[in-house]
Amino acid sequence: MSIAALAMGETRGDERRPAKMGLGFSLYGMKSLSIDDGLKTCREIGYDCVELPIQADWPWDSRALSRDETKRIGGLLERTGLRLSSLMENLHVVVDDARHQDNLERLKLAAELAHALSPKRPAVIETILGGKPAQWEDVRRQMADRLKDWARVAEEGNAVIAIKPHVGGAMHRPEHALWLLEQVD
Repeated sequence: MSIAALAMGETRGDERRPAKMGLGFSLYGMKSLSIDDGLKTCREIGYDCVELPIQADWPWDSRALSRDETKRIGGLLERTGLRLSSLMENLHVVVDDARHQDNLERLKLAAELAHALSPKRPAVIETILGGKPAQWEDVRRQMADRLKDWARVAEEGNAVIAIKPHVGGAMHRPEHALWLLEQVD
């Protein structure tokens, strides 16, 4: 899906929805709270949407969530009126083949979770890519190759993966992100 399609409010598939920008908060800063308390707090503050961190070793790790807990969290989101805007992963793309396969599996789980928690409007899966700024020239081609695999998993799972330039990562400038998008698209 193109950035223009997202801005126009298009969805995956044929249905359209009006574009709506909400004020959201990442539960990344609420790791010590229960999901119940975190969502309740966000609603009381006045947020419209939340991001759920699902990376390894977090309370909402996509590998560890049971079907019952997933269903319960979906119900909490519905009852609080909060929209699940994104799922936060923390996957590094410049890794060995075994870790790359594990990353692909985590992305598949994230796509399934996005649909389970919000079937009508699945959340975007967002992640940084890792590496160090000085490595960009050396790792950018491997990043592009790995991201092509990520794009395949996203397409198969009817999901959107958002990557973001990060000040401490190999992809740390907007032009780096643009270069990667041109290679993968």
